[in-house]
Amino acid sequence: MVSGQWAVVGGLEVREWRIGEWRIGEKNWGMKTVNVDDAIEICRREKRFLENIIDMVPESLVVVNKDLRIKKANRTFYETFQNVTGRSLCDILQDKEGKLACELTRLFGTEDMLEKFELHYWSEKLGDLTFEITARGIIHADAEEAEVLVVARDRTERKMAEEALLESEEKYSSLVESTEDSIYLVDRNCGYLFANKKYLSRVPLLTGKVKGRKYSEVHSKEETKRFADKVKEVFETGKSLFYEYRNPRDGRYFVRTLSPVKEPGGIITALTVISKDITNRKLSEEKLEKAYQDMKATTAQLVHNEKMSALGELTASVAHELNQPLNNIKISSQSLLRDINKNRLDINALPQDLKEVVEQVNKMAGIVDHMRIFTRRLEGMNMEEIDINESITNMFVLIGSQLRSHNIPLCQELAPDLRKILGDSIGLEQVLTNLMINARGAVEDFRETGRIIEIRSFMNNENEVAVSIKDNGGGIPSHIRDRIFEPFFTTKPPGQGTGLGLGVSLKIIEEHNGRIELEVEEGKGSMFTIILPIAE
Repeated sequence: MVSGQWAVVGGLEVREWRIGEWRIGEKNWGMKTVNVDDAIEICRREKRFLENIIDMVPESLVVVNKDLRIKKANRTFYETFQNVTGRSLCDILQDKEGKLACELTRLFGTEDMLEKFELHYWSEKLGDLTFEITARGIIHADAEEAEVLVVARDRTERKMAEEALLESEEKYSSLVESTEDSIYLVDRNCGYLFANKKYLSRVPLLTGKVKGRKYSEVHSKEETKRFADKVKEVFETGKSLFYEYRNPRDGRYFVRTLSPVKEPGGIITALTVISKDITNRKLSEEKLEKAYQDMKATTAQLVHNEKMSALGELTASVAHELNQPLNNIKISSQSLLRDINKNRLDINALPQDLKEVVEQVNKMAGIVDHMRIFTRRLEGMNMEEIDINESITNMFVLIGSQLRSHNIPLCQELAPDLRKILGDSIGLEQVLTNLMINARGAVEDFRETGRIIEIRSFMNNENEVAVSIKDNGGGIPSHIRDRIFEPFFTTKPPGQGTGLGLGVSLKIIEEHNGRIELEVEEGKGSMFTIILPIAE
């Protein structure tokens, strides 16, 4: 090296100053004089430092000559690729079509770059790999020494992730487009961001480009406001919601579900709207509701018919109950007429006589009024707080004389101060009447003498009131006990029973959230117990 010349050693600028000494430094650094041997050692250390850094790089770094053979490479390259000695880089990287060789060749003698060249590689050890190749030409003073630096980055995992994402997107797209539901995305201002084909087919006004169009363009002001309020609620709360909507264009019913679309930071950027056609379900519900109302009306008619049937059985008893006050009125009236005709009317006794007539009229009016109320057709239960003992007492207005005329003693044991229940007094009276008629029939069919019916009211427990009606008939046979509450089931001869009494009674009690229990001793009688919850 001639004194006064610059040279590069190990990446450092070195200038010979005098024999046995160099001045060493880098651009813009202060210069200092060092011994030649020391300078060489510094250069060697610098070279090893740079080589260690290069070896630590996770990508494969290779310098190739014009023959595309390897001049230098880092540790990552040698650890990744096997049997590289004497082979060209393109042969090692399995560039079978020669595309990489062509791209690298054009870089020699230039500082041009090759970017993002994708190459597939396979080996028994590593399997299928995907590399991204980046390269750049390196210029030398001697054109024959031209080189190219090649960087090979393993992009296998990213490639697999991209393929998986693409596959997922294709599946999502297929799912969104194949569903029968309308799916679309809107922003905070109800602007469309996306709409699937099903939605577009249902909204013919949305033609061409959807993104950027407004919801208000294809819906009425009222519907737009309603939808905007829902969108605002989801953006503010971050929670999904759903509601029913009827399309005014075709009358079809939909249930819409609005769900937030959130970025990783939790910021809501859009809403997904899924609109499901529920027209068939809605029509089915309407038919079901109509069938329920028809059944309800039919049931009310059956209850009314059974009530009339029960009243028919009590006609003789009612006539007897009315006949007694009528006879009293007749006797009083005839006595007054005789006194008038014989001019012996006692004016002082007249008020008392007329008072007795009024009392008998009131008694008849009470019976007739009770019959009117009892036979009233109920459209629904009139629930109110009542004392079950009052329903029992009212029941005997119609059936009491019948039991007496049939020579059937009645044993009553009504507990005082019972807790009130929430019930319909007329409905409960009908149930009690049905059970009493059945008990009367049971003792009459089984016994000539010794007939008796017992009725009790009591607290079944602290939350329930109970009424039991017990007869000493023959008892219900075991083979029909499971059927006695079935509509139209009866053991009576044709024309003597509808078979509705117990079925109607059970329905009325169930509407009171109660139940009916049965206890039977064959040959000794049956006991029905009505159990009802107390009023809260």
